Amino acid sequence: MTHSSDLSSAIGRREFLVTACVSEFNRGSTGGTAVIVTGATSGLGQAVALRLAAAEANVALLGRTQRDLDNVSNEIEAKGRALPVRVDLAFAARLAEIVDRAVRELGKLSVLVNAAGTDVPGSAGSLSLEQW
Repeated sequence: MTHSSDLSSAIGRREFLVTACVSEFNRGSTGGTAVIVTGATSGLGQAVALRLAAAEANVALLGRTQRDLDNVSNEIEAKGRALPVRVDLAFAARLAEIVDRAVRELGKLSVLVNAAGTDVPGSAGSLSLEQW
């Protein structure tokens, strides 16, 4: 397989995952539903955040880079509601504060999409909270 076919295959898998996630979300009433998406500034997290916003969800965008958060937030704000939150998920102490803020500003949370990546080797189930 060539590099371009590997890339096409990866993009196809990502598109399938995003479509499956949003299809499952669309089974219920989507208008005004509050969602948190980690890793929302690139890759799968960004794709899911944009699709959920297009389905009329209110989306809390969690990411590490303010410029990237602003870009995704601006795209969502053109059609929906976004709450960009700059955070490094390695520091778990802020997570309760972020969830409380999302509830205050977006309403009751119905969905959490964990799409933030890690560079620690091993399966997700074998990682400690600090490694995750």
